[in-house]
Amino acid sequence: MKTIDASGKLVMPGGIDPHTHLAMPFMGHVAVDDFTSGHRAALAGGTTWHIDFALPAPPTTAAGRAAAARAPDGGAGEAMRRGYREWRDKAAGRAVMDYSFHMAVTAWSDDVSAAMGELAAPDKGVNSFKFFMVRKEGGGGRWFLSFTPSAAPPRAAAAARRRQKQNPQRTHNQTRRQKTQNRPTRTPSW
Repeated sequence: MKTIDASGKLVMPGGIDPHTHLAMPFMGHVAVDDFTSGHRAALAGGTTWHIDFALPAPPTTAAGRAAAARAPDGGAGEAMRRGYREWRDKAAGRAVMDYSFHMAVTAWSDDVSAAMGELAAPDKGVNSFKFFMVRKEGGGGRWFLSFTPSAAPPRAAAAARRRQKQNPQRTHNQTRRQKTQNRPTRTPSW
């Protein structure tokens, strides 16, 4: 252990960045910073720990895709486990500072719940989960709930079923989008 005399100096703790996307794929692109370049930049600015988003990973083999198709939840729980392993591999041998993960939850099932319990273990480094409740279908088109009404709380599930019966083609976001599309647009002055 080395003792440093900090008399007359200002000593500040390292910062924590709770929202990073290192080497994350998104809309056909991958974030340019990885666990080495992102960490070096963060350390230069005084950040000593970050929480990186980890995404569920789809199966990469034909056998894996077939198994996911047979699974009641489409393999969502296993996709979380696979995504966790993928993010750990991205950091292995590249990380130069402390980090943990914020795991995305994009579907719900008993296996996803079990996977969350496994990943929240102290030795895994998953400190939190992000639930995507509404998302666009296939990168375009209509919005829909990520979770089935049966996975939602009972009152919310009943309301969702009523709305679906009343107009199966319309969602709240579609209605909202139609209202905003009729507003006049302004051209920026610059």
